[in-house]
Amino acid sequence: MNLLFSCVPYRATLPNTWYDSRRREIAAYVSNRLGILSLANIALAILFAGRNNPLIWITGWSQTTFLALHRWTSRVAVLQAVVHSIIYTVTYFWDGAAAAYRTEAAKPYYWWGIIATVALALAMAHAALPLRQRWYESFLISHVGLTILALVGCWYHIYQEFFHRWGYEVWLYLAFAFWAFDRLARLVRLATWVLFYQNRDGMTASAELIAEGAFIKITFRLRESWTVGPGQHVFLYGLSGFRVWENHPLSIAGWHDGSSSLTSGAMGRRADGASATPIDRLGAGDVEKAVITTVSPGTDGEAKSENSSGDRDSKSDETHSTANVHPSRSISFLVRPQRGMTQILQRRLSRQTPLSSLSMTIMAEGPYGHLADGAKTADHILCIAGGIGITGCLGYVQQYLSERFHQSSDRQGRGSNSVRSMTRATELTLFWSARESTLISAVEEDFLPPLEIFQQCGAEYRIHCTGLATDRKVPRLDMTPVIARALAPGRKTAVIVCAPGSMADAARKILAQHVRPGVEITLAEDAFAW
Repeated sequence: MNLLFSCVPYRATLPNTWYDSRRREIAAYVSNRLGILSLANIALAILFAGRNNPLIWITGWSQTTFLALHRWTSRVAVLQAVVHSIIYTVTYFWDGAAAAYRTEAAKPYYWWGIIATVALALAMAHAALPLRQRWYESFLISHVGLTILALVGCWYHIYQEFFHRWGYEVWLYLAFAFWAFDRLARLVRLATWVLFYQNRDGMTASAELIAEGAFIKITFRLRESWTVGPGQHVFLYGLSGFRVWENHPLSIAGWHDGSSSLTSGAMGRRADGASATPIDRLGAGDVEKAVITTVSPGTDGEAKSENSSGDRDSKSDETHSTANVHPSRSISFLVRPQRGMTQILQRRLSRQTPLSSLSMTIMAEGPYGHLADGAKTADHILCIAGGIGITGCLGYVQQYLSERFHQSSDRQGRGSNSVRSMTRATELTLFWSARESTLISAVEEDFLPPLEIFQQCGAEYRIHCTGLATDRKVPRLDMTPVIARALAPGRKTAVIVCAPGSMADAARKILAQHVRPGVEITLAEDAFAW
């Protein structure tokens, strides 16, 4: 569409009072149109970048989708601005070579245009994915700063040359309005958190190192129940302690609503503190085999553990209560520390003597996101996770098991007021591949329920550890059998993937190979990076 609007139609009308030649007239028309389109795309790019973008509510698309649109719209806007500048530069050389260009470039409107174009180009160049991942906080501050500089440059470029004639500044008014709306909505969400949900005892959250210090578990204590669910994330402020303006998006791994319903966290922990499944028996030297833990419905409480050569020799010998009660209201997050604020928090926790949880005052903005497309109407939920991507799937596991548990309770006369969102689903399969056996043990202990609850609720999970084994690396488990078994004619399957790019691409490819008449599939990818 941008290409079409940029190219046609242009009509030269000579003679006229503006231009003395056809080529100058056409060059001016092309350059002016590209400048206007660039301003329009800048406004759209700002709209697409907002966390509170109203188009997310209208279309149901994810923020990840709109951030992809933001990046491509920004690239188009920068390209149009650059071509706009190049054309005008060339036309001045037509008239009087370098002298004519120097005369025009000395005018304030012109050098404000140069500032705006350079700022836009720099904002796009340093937004490359490797830079965003390596220096996210620095990227965010500089990206916002360069965008503000570009908008100021655009404003003075237009105002100095045209004042308020022709209405070019309207596109900037839209950009300012979109940005102001998003920031105001963020403040409202933060104020709502502080006024209604933040715990009044001073410290709102606790953080602790798990999985031998490689990961962080953050738990919020709430004053009132916060309506959260699968597929949602929250922006946390104050993780680094002193840079309270910085915020970081984290997927909600689990929640307690203060009722007797099935919830994450405590329900995965036995009274003796041990893990509910055989994988906790693995020591550092035992990861020479790819350990697969499979729990399937109807196995009479047994959890099978098999290595890559097909040996099956472990059985869970523990029993658990099927109704775990946690009296407090809280939400939990699982974090793999990266550079920036999460690494600062990891260092603060590692300095605790002895290692223990750290009470913190953290503010939360959210929740954002929504249930994956198709999950409400699916008969079978298939969750595929890779590494720390398990955080994007744990909410679906908790919601499914809780709803199935309530359905059983309702049949026995024990009603529930919990929100239902996946009531049609009768099966759930969790497939998780991770390198760290310590992470697997921690998740099983703190986030996954006892084995018999999986079996009673028509759910199964399959965990594959690909950690280093002496001098070789265990290959990833083939997802084809898991996906093929989940797809059956005559029923709807919702597939949720939260994994590194290569694993997500492999899952999408396998799904495409299994598309056939009568098989209805909905794929929702929870991307690792924005």
